[in-house]
Amino acid sequence: MTESGDQIHSCSHCEEKFFLQEKGVKKILCGADQVCKPPDEKYNAPDCKVYYFCSNECVEKKEQEINTCERIPGWKRFMDNIGKVSSESEVAGAKVHQLKNK
Repeated sequence: MTESGDQIHSCSHCEEKFFLQEKGVKKILCGADQVCKPPDEKYNAPDCKVYYFCSNECVEKKEQEINTCERIPGWKRFMDNIGKVSSESEVAGAKVHQLKNK
């Protein structure tokens, strides 16, 4: 039994449907709500993902429409995540004797 890697993609710019094997360009963009270009090729953020475009022209048009992402250091993202988790679990601001009850 052979597996078929044929998967139909939709161009995120012009909404054209295509097979990646026939034509298509992969581009990594970042951001969940507002998409932006990564500052460089080595930039690695958890909200970056691969987008598929039907042609190089669509990639260029999309890149002209969006801005470059602001570089956020990994330690800052890590500290932001710690802050979110501690505030959601109500540990932030709690005194030591109150932690047993949390």
